[in-house]
Amino acid sequence: MTQILTENLCFAEGPRWRDGYLWFSDMHAQQILKIDQNGKKQVVLKLDDDQPSGLGWLPNGDLLFVAMTSRQLRRYDGQKVHLHSDMSQLASGKLNDMVVSTKGYAYVGNFGFDLHGGEKPKQAELIICDPSGEASLADEDMSFPNGAVITPDNKTLIVAETFARQITAFDIDADHGLSNKRLWCKLPEGSVPDGICLDAQQGIWSASPSSNKCIRQIEGGEVTHQIDTDRGAFACMLDDYSNLYILTSSSSDPEECKSLNPVGLKFMPLPSKGREHHKTTSENNTMKKAFLSLVLTGVFGQISTPAQADWTLDPSQSELAFSSIKASRIAEIHTFNSIRGNITDSGDATFQIDVSSLETMIPIRNERMLEMLFKETLFPIIEFSSSLDLDPFNDLAVNEEINYQLAGDLNIVGLSENLTISVSVRKLDDDKFHVSNNGLFFLDPGRFGLIAGIEALRKIAGLPSITQTVPVDFTLVFSQR
Repeated sequence: MTQILTENLCFAEGPRWRDGYLWFSDMHAQQILKIDQNGKKQVVLKLDDDQPSGLGWLPNGDLLFVAMTSRQLRRYDGQKVHLHSDMSQLASGKLNDMVVSTKGYAYVGNFGFDLHGGEKPKQAELIICDPSGEASLADEDMSFPNGAVITPDNKTLIVAETFARQITAFDIDADHGLSNKRLWCKLPEGSVPDGICLDAQQGIWSASPSSNKCIRQIEGGEVTHQIDTDRGAFACMLDDYSNLYILTSSSSDPEECKSLNPVGLKFMPLPSKGREHHKTTSENNTMKKAFLSLVLTGVFGQISTPAQADWTLDPSQSELAFSSIKASRIAEIHTFNSIRGNITDSGDATFQIDVSSLETMIPIRNERMLEMLFKETLFPIIEFSSSLDLDPFNDLAVNEEINYQLAGDLNIVGLSENLTISVSVRKLDDDKFHVSNNGLFFLDPGRFGLIAGIEALRKIAGLPSITQTVPVDFTLVFSQR
């Protein structure tokens, strides 16, 4: 079953799995993030002067990342960013994805031309960079070299050539150079390889934005698996547990991405036999669409039927957001990316938000809101608790929906207020419920002593006004554990 891990990104690229986290670049938002399997996001690094793309690590643990427009490879030691290699004289276009070997050798691709400026496609270079930062050309005739992997024996580099619709392999020589360039496979008609990843059986998963698919092939081209997506699939990555993560977007254009926030990050556990990657029929996913501008979509958790087990919020299908309106007309959406909830079989319900997971897409605004509005160091959790009458849900059939008045106590910054929210409850299947609010839910910040914080934020940002009524829209999905 495919699940949504997170949404509201700008354009996610370059995923890598490391130490229990999926790391990736939000390219057009100019930041590098990591996210755990529960959907908790952390901003690792924000760039002021460039767009990040491909990621990797040196043997000492320093993070290497591509700075696209400056055509540089940079190193982040956890405290400071350093220039690792200037490739501006070697790359004919913006740098793109890369892979870094266990010895610290980076293999870096580039566009070869101005992709979004309408320039005619040209062949591009594949660049190799040693651990000291010395760069040289490895190949000068690649058709948009994109995602890349290195086989576990460190003997083969495999690179996606997007505009050639093919995956190309090289031998890695003893001096870490490349030789024996050859075709690994062609993509099916209508598909192109963007980001790729390698599984334990040496199959390649290719994200294809042109066909809205993620495709697994073995050397020679045989398709063994196919996953359909609702938008362009631009990158993919496997974790240590045979979960496949797919980064999707409605567009790759920088301006469209910034205005629409069209990106989602999905993951799916591969079938039990898929860990050995036996041939299976194609799988279709049902993908949830990204939420729209003024509507705050949150997947709260599902209200349980009176089963003899607790119900738990599924954070991978859960989102929580709120909006603010500044200068009377400019609406901005903010999210909390770490939420959890539980409902007992007796109807006791608790829903918690980790305040530190606030994401406004602007790091300085994150800091100001956490400090000046939510007082995160003193009050790290927002909590809603309720005692539910489960009887109305006893006889619900699958896909049947009822309205319910959800009453409970909401605690923000140490102040608790009783609220009643009109919600719609739908039974999705025998062990899953979906809950959403009926119409927009408006939160009065004055009831929680937040007006002073809002005013402080307005002043420091130099704004004429910030609306003191906060619309919240949520959707909750709980599953029986």
